[in-house]
Formats: sequence, C-alpha cells, structure tokens
Amino acid sequence: MSGQVLTKLSAGRSTFTPIMFPYFLGAGAGLPLGLWLLPSINLVMFKLLVGTFLVAWCPVMLFGKTMPAIRGGGRPADCLVGLIGRAMAGLGGLSGPVPAFWTSLKGLDKRTQRDVIQNFNLVILATTLAAILRPELSEKTCCR
Repeated sequence: MSGQVLTKLSAGRSTFTPIMFPYFLGAGAGLPLGLWLLPSINLVMFKLLVGTFLVAWCPVMLFGKTMPAIRGGGRPADCLVGLIGRAMAGLGGLSGPVPAFWTSLKGLDKRTQRDVIQNFNLVILATTLAAILRPELSEKTCCR
C-alpha cells in the first residue's frame, strides 16, 4: 500500500472520474468473498493460477497496441472486474492485475488507465487492510 501512496503522490494529479464507479460498485462484494475464501483456498493452486495469468499477460501487453479494443461488456463487466480485483485483494493483496488487464483490453487511453488503476488500488488496498485488521472480522473469516 505504501507503494500506491508514493506513486499517487509522485505521478501527479489523478482524478476520480465516472468511469471508476462501476469498479468500486463491484468491489463492494469482493472483499467479503476474498476473505471468506482465504482459509479454504489451495495456496499452491492460487499461486499457479495467478502466476500463469501474469505470464500470459506480459505478451498481451507487449502486443496490446495492435489488438482490437473490447467494446462489449459495458458497466456490468466493469463491476465484475472490480469484484474480482477486490476478492484478489482479500486473498493476497493482488487488487491490480485484473483491472489493469481489463482497462488495457478496453482500449482506454493511458491517462484514464492510470487514474482507474491508481485510485482503485489505493482505495481497495487501504480498505482491505482496515478490514483485515478488524479483530472481529479476522476471527470470523480468516481463523476458522
């Protein structure tokens, strides 16, 4: 989270725009889902899936300029991406990869992508940390 704060301060002014709201709307249900799954997830499988996703993501990003932008999905898809990002934050602090991948595939300009990712990560990681530090929540979900 400290990296997100430093990036936010050093990258200049970023703004909240209406395009971000579906991501945060979807994220509302993601944290409880991630914390609920945390004690029962197979750690080796989770690492394998996330690692495979990130390895596959690199060539996609390399050739991203030549790929056609995804126009379908709209706001419901943005909500789903927010939910997945928030669930992954609860599982392992990995809120950024799915929204970053999605905003790239949508063909958003770099400034908008940066605004969405920086604001999403900062808010999601801060609230996830706060939720994990709440003893009554941690006992019910993480320490069954």
